[in-house]
Formats: sequence, C-alpha cells, structure tokens
Amino acid sequence: MPTGYTACIEDGTITTGRDFLMLCARAFGATASMREEPLTVPIPELFEEDSYYTQRLKETKAELERCLTMSDEELQRLVDEEHESKHKHYEAMLETSRKMH
Repeated sequence: MPTGYTACIEDGTITTGRDFLMLCARAFGATASMREEPLTVPIPELFEEDSYYTQRLKETKAELERCLTMSDEELQRLVDEEHESKHKHYEAMLETSRKMH
C-alpha cells in the first residue's frame, strides 16, 4: 500500500530519484515545518529565519552578564532560592506519588 510519499511513484507523477528525494526532504531538517503541508506545495528556495534562538541567545547573554556582575552575597541568595524552590517541588512530587500508591 503506497504512502503519501510513494503514491507519487506509483501513479507516475514522480519518475526520478531527485524528485523523490525533494519530496521526502520536507520531513527532515529545515523543511520539517512542511511536514503537514500538501505534497503539492513546493519547497522554497529560501526559508525565513526563526527568531526564537536569536532571542534566547540574547536573553541568555543578558542573564550571564547579570550573574557575572553579582556580588558573592547576591549569588549565594540566588543559589539558596533556587535550591529551596527545587526542594519544595521535589516534596510536592513526593507527596503526590505517596497519595497515588
């Protein structure tokens, strides 16, 4: 039984390996966002840059700069707060697990 990719070979729409590979390319890498697009939608020559990673890099650099300029006391307070937050989360998960069993 042909799939959405191989049906084109069976019906003769695709006759070359290159065309088949271009059709399959939409499931991988930069074209993965086209996975749900109809197979008739052509793969663009140029993709728009996704700003997510650029923005996350800026935010991470800003956070690093903030940490590098903190005093030892501020860093210790930050570590203590994070530790307390994780501890409370762990305790809540443990309590939930106990209730389930």
